[in-house]
Amino acid sequence: MTVSLDRAALSVGHTSPKRELATVLTLAGDFGYSTAQLFGTLVRVNQPSYLLPLEVEKLPDTPKQGVFSYVDGDAADMIGRSFAVGSVAHSIDADACRKNADSPENKIDNSLIMLLGLLTYQQGLPTDIEVNLLTCLQKVTAELRAQVTEVYRGRHTISYGGRLMTVSVKPLGVADEGLGVLATTPHAATNKDTVVLSIGGGTVNVSQFKGGNLITQKPFAGGVMRLYEALALAPSLVTKLKVQGDAHIIRDGVERRDFLYGKNATISRFSFEDDYLVELPKWFESTLKRPLQYATPLLTAADAGLVFGGGAMLPGIEALLKKCGYTVVDDPVNANVRGLFEVAKAMVAKGGDRG
Repeated sequence: MTVSLDRAALSVGHTSPKRELATVLTLAGDFGYSTAQLFGTLVRVNQPSYLLPLEVEKLPDTPKQGVFSYVDGDAADMIGRSFAVGSVAHSIDADACRKNADSPENKIDNSLIMLLGLLTYQQGLPTDIEVNLLTCLQKVTAELRAQVTEVYRGRHTISYGGRLMTVSVKPLGVADEGLGVLATTPHAATNKDTVVLSIGGGTVNVSQFKGGNLITQKPFAGGVMRLYEALALAPSLVTKLKVQGDAHIIRDGVERRDFLYGKNATISRFSFEDDYLVELPKWFESTLKRPLQYATPLLTAADAGLVFGGGAMLPGIEALLKKCGYTVVDDPVNANVRGLFEVAKAMVAKGGDRG
C-alpha cells in the first residue's frame, strides 16, 4: 500500500491522542544506517544501528537491555538464536558488531532483529503486546513494501532480562522517508511543494513532496559515518592514540558536543575539536555537493527546503545549510519518526490497510 499524508494526519498532532489498551501499541520505526528508532505508544527508543549475533552462555552476565534470544515464532530461522542490538552490541564486541551502514541490504535484512532488540530497551512493557507498526525506507516500491512487511509480520516470542515477551506485529505499511517531517513541521502544509533533505549515517536523501505525496526521491551514497571515519584517521588523533581512532567513540564525542575522545573514566581523554573543525567543511563539500546540486532546481520551484536526520545536528552544519537555502527542522533526529507516529495513529483510527 502507498502511505501518503492527508489533512487528518497533519491535524492529529494538535488533538488529544486516542487512548489505547496498554497491550496494543502503535509505533513508528526508522531503522537507519546510523540510528535505529522506535517512537509511539509507551515507547521512545534511539540506539545506534548496530547488531551482534552472539552466544548468551559466553557472557559473564547477560545485560537486562539490548540482548535477547528468539524463543519461538514465525521467524523460523531465528529460533534459538541470540542477538545484541544498539550500544550494547558495541560494548560487548566493538570489532565484531555489524552496522546497518555496512550494506544497503541491512536496513531490511536486520529490521526484525532491530525491532525486537529496541523493544528490550524500553522499560515497563507488558509481556504480551500487539504492535501496529509503520516504518519507512528510501525509494519504496510495491515489491520492496511487500518484502519488508513480511519480514515483520507475525508472532515472535523473545527472552531478555530474565523475562519472556511475545510481540505480535501487524504492519501498517512502509512510508517514504521524509514523509513524517511534514507532519511535525507546522508550516509544511499539504498543498505546498517541499524539498526534504535527510542527512543520515550512510546516505544523503533528497525528496520532493507535493500535496503530501512523494514526487521524486534520490539517495546519494555517503553520510555522517564518512565524517567520523575521516576523523578516526586524522593525523593528530592517530599520533595521540598510536593507532586509528574508533568511529563510535568519535561519534559519542560529537553527539555530546564536547569533542572529547572517551568518556569520563578515560584518564587520557583529549579533545579532537580542532580536527573536527578542519574535517567538517571538507566532508560537507565532498558528501553534500552532489545532493545539493541535484536539489537546486527542485528547491527553486519549492515553497520550503527542510533538513532532518542525525547529520543536521552536527555542530556548525546549520549555518552551512542555511547558506544553501535550507532550514533545519525542530528535533531533527526524531522529526521523521515522530511524524510517522502521527500518520500511523491516523491510519489506525481510520482502520487503514495493514501491509
